[in-house]
Amino acid sequence: MVRPNHDVLQKAPKKYSIVIAMIAILMVLGLALFIGTRIVSQIGGLMSPPVPTECTDSDNGTFTEAYGSCADDVGRTFYDTCVITSVSGELQIQEYYCENNVCKSRISSCGEGFACAGGKCIKT
Repeated sequence: MVRPNHDVLQKAPKKYSIVIAMIAILMVLGLALFIGTRIVSQIGGLMSPPVPTECTDSDNGTFTEAYGSCADDVGRTFYDTCVITSVSGELQIQEYYCENNVCKSRISSCGEGFACAGGKCIKT
C-alpha cells in the first residue's frame, strides 16, 4: 500500500499563504498611497493664495485707451474686452472698473476716429 506524502501537502499551503500575504501587503500599501495622495491634494487646496481683500483695477478706472483687468474682493477677475451689442455690428468697449469693492462694467462706443481692438480703443 502506498502512503500519501503528507510533507508535500503541508508545504503547499505555506507557499500560497506567503503569496497571499504579499498580495495583501501590496493592496494595503496601494490603498495607503491613494488615500495619502487625496489628503495631500486636499491640504494643498487649503493653502491656495489669498484672495484680494479689495478691488483692484489695472488701468485705474474707465480709461478706454488702455487694456486692463479688474479683480474684486471675492477673487473674480474680469478683463476689458470688445463686444458687439447692436445690430449694426459695431465693436464697443466693455470696460471694467471698481465700485464699492466690486468689479462693475460699462459698455460704450470708442468714439469718432477710434475703434475697439484687443480690449481697448485705438486710433483708426
